[in-house]
Amino acid sequence: MAEPALSARVALPAEGVLGLSGAATLRLTPDTLEISTADGTATLSTDAIDGVSAAHNSLMLHAHGRAWTLQSTDNVQPFARALDAQARSLGGLTRSLRSLGSARAAPGAEHDRFFQPLLNARRRAERAADDSVRLAAFEGDGLIRAYRTMVSEVAKARRPASASARRALEEELLEVTEPLFLALEALRDAAAAVRSATDANRLSRWRAWARLVRVAFAAADSRWPGVRAALERPAPRRRSLFRRILRLGRFG
Repeated sequence: MAEPALSARVALPAEGVLGLSGAATLRLTPDTLEISTADGTATLSTDAIDGVSAAHNSLMLHAHGRAWTLQSTDNVQPFARALDAQARSLGGLTRSLRSLGSARAAPGAEHDRFFQPLLNARRRAERAADDSVRLAAFEGDGLIRAYRTMVSEVAKARRPASASARRALEEELLEVTEPLFLALEALRDAAAAVRSATDANRLSRWRAWARLVRVAFAAADSRWPGVRAALERPAPRRRSLFRRILRLGRFG
């Protein structure tokens, strides 16, 4: 049975909010903030809310380039926290991915290792209640280092006998995964923007960061087939020293 929607009673400011004024009830649904008065109901997508903050009896709402102060005789801080948390949801990060866990993507040790840095970050973020911990979980520079290390170690495991073949494979893997590294760099910059945000733009910056988290997952998902193809390609055959000397003698 679904939980009832959270609500709060407020008085809208004199200039009104979305065409409504007077006594109102705020109702939080999974995707929207509903504002209902005796004159009607206006719906505001939580994705359109740029910021929210609250004192004990007042709620400041930022949306559409406007800021409204809503007064109440009740403590509206729990409602503001719920609205803020809903607007910052990280749900569905892997829902639309095709390579992660797909039988067609040939899951195995290397497949799991390729996605592990992002999956570990998601696990830490989901367990965290604090924004700073969530941002740190997807810290761009840390993920970049993790993926560079993964590429180096996988290339070494696939080409243990030849340093030149190992370097060639590592370079190919870095080229294939370049979109992922670019996504992680953008994620790093977006996290810095969230950390410098104000109440007026914190949610909009958070959503921009969350979109880039999804972009990073999508980039990894799209790169795995190319990574798999590079790993499955046989290593170049190395001619024996005798054959190389013979070839030099014949064509030298």
